[in-house]
Amino acid sequence: MVLKLQLRDIFQADLDKLFCYETPVMALIKDRYLGLIKILINLGILLYFIVYVIVIMAAYIDNEYSTGQAIIYASGTAVTLTNSTVRVWDSVDIAYPQYDPSQIVISTKVRERIREVIGTCTDYNRQCDSNSDCMETGNCTSEGFCYEPTWCSEYNYTDYELDGVENFLIWFQGNVDFIRLAPGYEFSTFDETDPIVYPNSGSNSYLVSDILEKADTKYEDIKDTGAVIKVKLHWECDATWSPSCDPDVTAERVDNVTGGEAIGFYYSRYIYYEEEGVKYRDHWNSTGIKFVLLSTGKAYALTLNSIILNLSSAVTLTTITPRIVDFLMLYVMPNRHEYRKLKFKRTKDLDDEAAKPGANQNQPAEEEKKDEDHHFAEGPP
Repeated sequence: MVLKLQLRDIFQADLDKLFCYETPVMALIKDRYLGLIKILINLGILLYFIVYVIVIMAAYIDNEYSTGQAIIYASGTAVTLTNSTVRVWDSVDIAYPQYDPSQIVISTKVRERIREVIGTCTDYNRQCDSNSDCMETGNCTSEGFCYEPTWCSEYNYTDYELDGVENFLIWFQGNVDFIRLAPGYEFSTFDETDPIVYPNSGSNSYLVSDILEKADTKYEDIKDTGAVIKVKLHWECDATWSPSCDPDVTAERVDNVTGGEAIGFYYSRYIYYEEEGVKYRDHWNSTGIKFVLLSTGKAYALTLNSIILNLSSAVTLTTITPRIVDFLMLYVMPNRHEYRKLKFKRTKDLDDEAAKPGANQNQPAEEEKKDEDHHFAEGPP
């Protein structure tokens, strides 16, 4: 029933009132305070755009980020002295693995046992408390290790502490490209044929000690535990006019990311060979410095799109000024009731006036003048 009454009221209402058209009226409000508020708001928007958008954020610059390929080379010589025996180690011996171009491990300590062969002996890498901790055919010795089929050797483990690893030379190469801001350009050091040792200009090769220094680490602090060092070739290129730039090299230690004690780095390596039909292997347990190389880049350019986008954003921000001032004028200012009368004006039913013959032909000039005067008001003293 209520719904029927509402529908009847709607259809019996004045259609001119129901479908009235609202349009803004330009009114000149003579109030110095409202004018100052408008100026201050526009000034604040201008300062925000200049200081924050342009100076701090540099939003007029278009940015592109990319990653590329990277390769590490290592060269150098280290020595050890064991029982008056000098042993020389080169990059083939202590730089591993050779098959991964973007990361490499330089050993600082090596624990070696040679000529292991499959047999039954005490496995010092497998501790036990009872026979159930070992293989079915094995047993737990009084020393707390399993005696079972494993790789055995008549030689004991030999420990080597390598001297001179900190002077190994590490050569970095990498590339990166930006398909949007610098199409057709490749930023690369792969074409460099000779190492340029740091700190020379345009250096591409660094001593291990120099890389550790960039990572705020000393060789003496990690030679016994090892470490993982992330090295980054970072290209930051201005692609506005002529794209060209050289990479910066940064280093960071990442095996202590938990904030606690560093984990270090070590790995096992096995070298297999055969003599007179018998298979042997040499076991190396190495502690070392693992270098992980990344090639990243950032290109920036002043583009027409970024300029238009930021200018349009600035213009759009200025549209909020009239709404803020109107709110203060209608709901905050002392003369808000007078301002509200001037802000909202309701016309007569113009359709009815137009339907009368001779209407609007002889309107007195005084009425027009009166309507104009309603658009102005004095502000507070």
